[in-house]
Amino acid sequence: MAAAKEWFGARLGEMMVAPGDSQTWLEKAVHSSLSNPELMHEWVMDLVNDTPIHRNFPRWDDLVELASRSPQVVRHEDGKGGPSAALPQDAEIWATMLLASVVMAPRVFRVAVRPDQEVELVSRHYAQLLRRMLQSTPRAAR
Repeated sequence: MAAAKEWFGARLGEMMVAPGDSQTWLEKAVHSSLSNPELMHEWVMDLVNDTPIHRNFPRWDDLVELASRSPQVVRHEDGKGGPSAALPQDAEIWATMLLASVVMAPRVFRVAVRPDQEVELVSRHYAQLLRRMLQSTPRAAR
């Protein structure tokens, strides 16, 4: 199981930081998460049980760097209607939200909200909606 979890984290990381169309990588990542529920569960449990993120998600620094270019991270309101500088942990928070959105949220939706929908349909639709959140994030070739 340890080797499978390591493979899952590496594969998910590769998909999430790959250059190109975000719809494609999101759909693949969501589909992978939905198609491997036991493995995904074990992998998530490792993340929340005090395991360093880099051990389970080797491309963490790349995902944080990608998140740091997101306009939602770079600009935010200062409470007075103007922009303020991003805090150092903002990109890490954004990357964490993205990771949870790709790995856990689709499973909750598929199992608890729409169990009647096929994995392929959920993957495609979920990726389309999640892409709206990410569309303005520039993705450079690695």
